[in-house]
Amino acid sequence: IAICDDDKKSRIQIQCLLDHFLQNHPTYQGDIHTFAAPAVLLSALQNGTCFDIYLLDIMMPGMTGIELAREIRILDRQADIIYLSSSADLAVDSYAVQALHYLLKPLSAEAFTGAKTSVSFIANFHHVKHVDSKKLLLTTGKELSLSRKTAAGIKSRFIDFLLMKGR
Repeated sequence: IAICDDDKKSRIQIQCLLDHFLQNHPTYQGDIHTFAAPAVLLSALQNGTCFDIYLLDIMMPGMTGIELAREIRILDRQADIIYLSSSADLAVDSYAVQALHYLLKPLSAEAFTGAKTSVSFIANFHHVKHVDSKKLLLTTGKELSLSRKTAAGIKSRFIDFLLMKGR
């Protein structure tokens, strides 16, 4: 999981929310990497580092989160992008890079957890055994109830994941 935000206080808050989520949901796993500037994150990507999830600020010096996401998409079409911003002004632009969520700062634990819960299924497909129209079955035997809309989206991404991994 990559966090890119030029504001140190925001990076710490986002990392704390992620740490809390991962501690309270042991089924989900993830290493968190923080970046203070888009150029540093891009350098890591160009050197072969990959992330399943990108949490990006929108307004950063030198490059916006939208511009950063365009660069990420050149290198990685599958990863999920969640925008975090104090302004809703660029929310519509986030669709151009297939952002999964656009959350407004300051983040509430509830809004963040909702976004993380949906993206966690994607980040942890190696723990998924089966997806149907109402539930997700994990390899641990745990079943998670889903709405039909959520199940359809997850099933589509799960099929893509299986095809990509050759399972």
